[in-house]
Amino acid sequence: MSGFIKFIIRPDKKGKWKRKGAYIVVNVFPTLKSLQHAEKKMGYKESDTTAFWHSNRTGKCIGLLAFSRSCLGGAIVSHEATHAALAFVSWQLTGKTYGQEIIWDDDGECFALAVGNIVREIMSKFYKLKIWKY
Repeated sequence: MSGFIKFIIRPDKKGKWKRKGAYIVVNVFPTLKSLQHAEKKMGYKESDTTAFWHSNRTGKCIGLLAFSRSCLGGAIVSHEATHAALAFVSWQLTGKTYGQEIIWDDDGECFALAVGNIVREIMSKFYKLKIWKY
């Protein structure tokens, strides 16, 4: 696919985490239509999606973040990064990425650090790959 970009980020790059080696695959689709097509191929039914998160059940690849170049922005990246952070913190605490409840071990600081790390990694890659102009 022309214009398709794929990279990985590592939310445990900074901070004192118990489990090491987790990573998230990030796909950036050239168009909104191509993102929505990929989402349908994965079995999702929504048709108005502008980005999505898919959690893996096992392994160190804890999930997939998908964005469209036409819908990049802080709110969308932060929203999807929050889904990824929930899965990452769940993996840190339980070894699983799909727990619906989160166990707060330090008044939410672990969660806040995870969201910050994920957003920083995504935005840094966007900038380096010249798909983020600011």
